[in-house]
Amino acid sequence: MSKETINISLGRHESFYIRENWLRKGIVKVKESKQIFTESKKNKNIDLVEEFGIGSNMVTALKYWLKTSGLIKENKAYNEFGYITTELCDKIFEFDPYFEYDGTYAVLHYNICE
Repeated sequence: MSKETINISLGRHESFYIRENWLRKGIVKVKESKQIFTESKKNKNIDLVEEFGIGSNMVTALKYWLKTSGLIKENKAYNEFGYITTELCDKIFEFDPYFEYDGTYAVLHYNICE
């Protein structure tokens, strides 16, 4: 019997659940600027708090939920840094841009639990 090691990260959401309109707001900002979450740590929190209109810990939680739900991923293209939207994100944004359908949340829930 072999045991598989699973790495679990807890607490990266800063104890914030996904709030209404967070995912849409995050996706729109990532589409505008791939480097939105990768700017220098020094000014990052202040700039992103103003950009998103949420608290600095909430910005960390938003990034966590976008990554965990499979809506954004790190851009691994040559000489490019930042985050890009996934194919799933683009499809959801095409058919349910305001996250109004239960099926959208079912898919995101599945990704989070996976």
